[in-house]
Amino acid sequence: WYVLRVCCAQKRPVIVYSDNTYWLFVNEDVFAQPASFCSTCYKAIIWTLVNSANVTPSKGGLLIKLVTHASRHFITYTITATPSRWAKLQQSMTHTVCVMNPWTRAEIHRAYITRSLPSAPGVSLSTINKTFTELGPISRLCFGTQELLLSHRPKLNAALDGLTLRYLEDMAPPTRDGMGLDAVADKIYTLRRWNVHVEPSKGDDMDIVPITPVVASTLAARMRTLRHEELVRLFVLYFGLPSMRIMAGDAFAAYCHVIFSTRIKLELVPIVRIGREAAAAVARTKRPMWY
Repeated sequence: WYVLRVCCAQKRPVIVYSDNTYWLFVNEDVFAQPASFCSTCYKAIIWTLVNSANVTPSKGGLLIKLVTHASRHFITYTITATPSRWAKLQQSMTHTVCVMNPWTRAEIHRAYITRSLPSAPGVSLSTINKTFTELGPISRLCFGTQELLLSHRPKLNAALDGLTLRYLEDMAPPTRDGMGLDAVADKIYTLRRWNVHVEPSKGDDMDIVPITPVVASTLAARMRTLRHEELVRLFVLYFGLPSMRIMAGDAFAAYCHVIFSTRIKLELVPIVRIGREAAAAVARTKRPMWY
């Protein structure tokens, strides 16, 4: 079905063989091919998707009508994903994990220079830089249309307005093995993995940071509204995970800001220095020279 969707999206004619019927998908509609229609009548090679479950094994697994002389069918056999048909799949496949880190600004610029973008003709390099700074390293936004940016900004603002203590605590899983990509809000935070061979459940070789400086300042302002004990709890929670050490620093900075802006109290009192004669007596008793 994936191949069928791709062909339809590209407006490419395609045939699907199902239940002894050839279904022709074109721009105008979907047509059932008549039984008397000859495949040589097609003007071009046409992709023909055949479900292997509809092929009779006694005939060698081939549809004789599709493989006649000068046939215009490009036959692609598919198989239904049932457990019985996929039982031996593990014997012929290799498990590979691909990790894509967030794009850097240089990579976004290189993509802009080396690739034409017909889907977003009004996008300039200055617009890309502004979007990258405001919304983060999201390529579909950097190269997106104005309508896409207008729809994303309210979602980002709603996510920032929903920053609560419970949400910040939920960022840190109860165990270090519980960290996964799904645990990070894609509009507020970004995850960068330094070792592509690390297991996805491990957080030793990755960092979780605010997606942009704008988001980081909003997050810092939100943290500064928390109580002292709440900030301490956040710091301890984040500091226990290597991937969240940067966020632990943000919690510590917010705590210091709150302490230094509310707890430092200077009280000025007059002091008098005692005379020399009294100073000798004070020296013998080891009392301070000021009172």
